[in-house]
Amino acid sequence: MEQTTLENFLGGRDQFTVVNYPSNKVLYTNQQIVERAYRCLGEDHYNLVFNNCEHFACWCVTGEKRSEQVRNVMLHSSTAVLSYYALQKYGLLTTTSAPIATTVMTSTGTSVLTHAAAGGQLELALQQLL
Repeated sequence: MEQTTLENFLGGRDQFTVVNYPSNKVLYTNQQIVERAYRCLGEDHYNLVFNNCEHFACWCVTGEKRSEQVRNVMLHSSTAVLSYYALQKYGLLTTTSAPIATTVMTSTGTSVLTHAAAGGQLELALQQLL
């Protein structure tokens, strides 16, 4: 985590989007939000799935590390895996060589990375998740 100018952050782009959180989600004053961000300067724990810039910004404002972008990717990935599983199970898909790697969001908000090849192993991986 480092402090920079808006110009450097934008990297030559002249437009950006401001995310406005619903008032019932904002737990901190503007001053507290800035203080929370400053306390993280120097941290080096970036992770695209679990600790990215959207997680950080949301945490500063709401106290919850959350990324809607990551959640949407996980939702679409898990839907693709379940669809693939259903097609294969009911004989509508016979290919057995296509590997699948995806991340699935559980009901508790944690994610599970699954990697399985079609043809038996996919079914086993899904049974372990369910």
